[in-house]
Amino acid sequence: MTARYDKDEIKAAISGHEIEVLEHVARIPRGNLDGRHHGCHLCGGKDRARYDTAKRFYICNQCFHSQNGDVIAAVQWALGCDFQTALAEIGSYLDIKPSANGQHDGRREAESAPSGLATDQICFHDGAAGEIFRQRYVASWAAAKAGLQAEQILRARPKPARWPRKAPAELQQDVLCFPGFRPGDRQNPTAILLYRSDGQPFPASDKLSQRKSHTLRGSIDSLIVVGTPEEFAAAKSVWLCEGLPDAIAIAPYLPSGHIACTNTHGAGCFDDSLVPAFADKAVYIEMDADEAGEEGERIRARKLFGVAESVCIVKLPVEEMIDPSTPRDTLPNDVRDFVAAGRWEELIDAAKAAEPLTEPPEEPPGDEASQESKPKEPPAFAKLIPFDDFLAMDFPDDALIPGVVVAGQPGVIGARLKCMKSHMACECGISLSSQTRFCNHFDVVRQCRVALWSGESGRKKVQQILRAQRESHGITEPIPLFVNFALPKLSLSEHLEVLHKVITDSKIEVCIFDPLYMALLTGDNAGLAGNVYAMGVVLEPLTQLGQETNCTILACHHFRKTTALDQDEPCSLEELSQAGVAEWVGQWLLLARRSPYQSDGRHELYMRVGGRSGHASFWAADIFEGDPADGADGQQWKISIRPVADARAEAKEAAERRKAEAREQRDNDDRRRMLEAARRCVPDGDTQTALSKLAGISNQRGADAIRTLLVEGRIKRVEIRKHTRTETGYVATGR
Repeated sequence: MTARYDKDEIKAAISGHEIEVLEHVARIPRGNLDGRHHGCHLCGGKDRARYDTAKRFYICNQCFHSQNGDVIAAVQWALGCDFQTALAEIGSYLDIKPSANGQHDGRREAESAPSGLATDQICFHDGAAGEIFRQRYVASWAAAKAGLQAEQILRARPKPARWPRKAPAELQQDVLCFPGFRPGDRQNPTAILLYRSDGQPFPASDKLSQRKSHTLRGSIDSLIVVGTPEEFAAAKSVWLCEGLPDAIAIAPYLPSGHIACTNTHGAGCFDDSLVPAFADKAVYIEMDADEAGEEGERIRARKLFGVAESVCIVKLPVEEMIDPSTPRDTLPNDVRDFVAAGRWEELIDAAKAAEPLTEPPEEPPGDEASQESKPKEPPAFAKLIPFDDFLAMDFPDDALIPGVVVAGQPGVIGARLKCMKSHMACECGISLSSQTRFCNHFDVVRQCRVALWSGESGRKKVQQILRAQRESHGITEPIPLFVNFALPKLSLSEHLEVLHKVITDSKIEVCIFDPLYMALLTGDNAGLAGNVYAMGVVLEPLTQLGQETNCTILACHHFRKTTALDQDEPCSLEELSQAGVAEWVGQWLLLARRSPYQSDGRHELYMRVGGRSGHASFWAADIFEGDPADGADGQQWKISIRPVADARAEAKEAAERRKAEAREQRDNDDRRRMLEAARRCVPDGDTQTALSKLAGISNQRGADAIRTLLVEGRIKRVEIRKHTRTETGYVATGR
């Protein structure tokens, strides 16, 4: 059961994002959305598909034209899904929360979108076509991976898919998705392990190195069994292999009553929650013949000893397989290598010869057991402060930029896409490290040592911004501002430990991370971004880092894509994306545009500042960064701020002035046209109605023009004969 999305909300959110949705959700190549005829990426026609840029619909004359090319219908067509699934896919991409009104039974979502898993990045092939894809991908993977049999691969319940969904079509991969489960529940996957169907490794990216498999974001360590839940429950012996290909390779050769499995998170991880699945079973641990495999053996043996009926560590008979003269680096080092070489019997014999452990492997030096004798420091929450002592404590108000930045409070610089967040982060860093006025308005109390981590703008652009700001601030001496372009992962304890040392050793007082979404979460926990409770756990160590080092943590962060701009109360904390961020920050500087950017280097912004310390103000910021036509050498930084009320009053006066000027221009034009019409009717003249019609303006505007022309003496009244009646007319005087 999944939450139902409101179709009207989805349709409203799509407006203005049609091309983005068609490219990233429907996976229609971006080049096919330029308004011209192109080939259809589904039916293969050469010039039958097009996107209408004016009416914003997409059709293929051969295979898709339902709902007049509506974007939601196009997503249904492209993904082969029902209406609610299409709404869910679009809603997930646009960061829209499901409606609280009602539920619907989504069989596809229940199977392919388990709780916690970031399945918005996967497009599963379902139905009859999905089975065709599954057979094709399985055959391709078996052919690429020597030692694997297609029928055994299918026993691990793979699903065919395209990944990553939101990447351009040319970067998406055909993948097999193997579901992993926790003990006691084989219906709801808790992990998904991806392999490319062609057997090749996943290419390296900015965030990830090249790898044989990919664990879907949000996965937790789980078991993948080559067989059914009933077979695993009935099995007396379990072969616990290092990788899924190893388990699949050995599975068909195991004796009756034996079954093969693996865990999803690799040799160095084996979650405690998996241990009960092996209770009262004989376990054969068979890992790779390398250091990681040996450590994996010890980890599993220590945890399973005393729970499993018996635990045997099976050593691969590498030395017996190859001639001693063979170079060491060419020897096989995993189960699949042996099976591919037709030597699976040696693995079975090695397992039979392995002696069950009589005691668990020793813990490595420096583990928790060796620390048991040391007294433990009580946790912070156990230290109570008496009331009178607390009131007597001194908590100085250490403002760095009075009215803007207070020391010790985590803060955010937030805005919509391309709204000067990075520029303002640099301005903050320059002002604090040089003790010069922030935004040419706010005084800086003292000089601070500042570190700026930038991961989005690029080295060249940040250099141009800082150079222009240095000149604007009149800085001629070196300042304690440090930059770095490799963002840490602030949710990883090992990265926080390194940061703690960097901050302490370099005596950093202010850290700025730009942007937060790239610096906070990892591929393993990115699925937590929508859970306020989980985000609280993620953000708490970052708060502790600031407290322990007396360092002020600031971060640049995006607003939600679909939030409409409130011109009366723009840029509020509620607009910040991701759960928990608005609750976490203790101070904020939020930006929004007062007027659309005209690509002229001029930015008219709202700037709202505030914090828990009680400071709050609302400003209009005007920034000029140089004419883009001048290129990089023309980069400037001129900024001024004033109260929003003044800016709005000026804008209102300017609008009224423009309106009055336009009205005056229209009236002058009306008088000119009416005078020309009157001259064309000399000497007899004509009525006001006839002259207005001849001038091409309304009768009311013609009457207004005639009144002015009479006063000026440029026309005069005359009597004219119309059929049997006499009417008042007007004729030009010649003046």
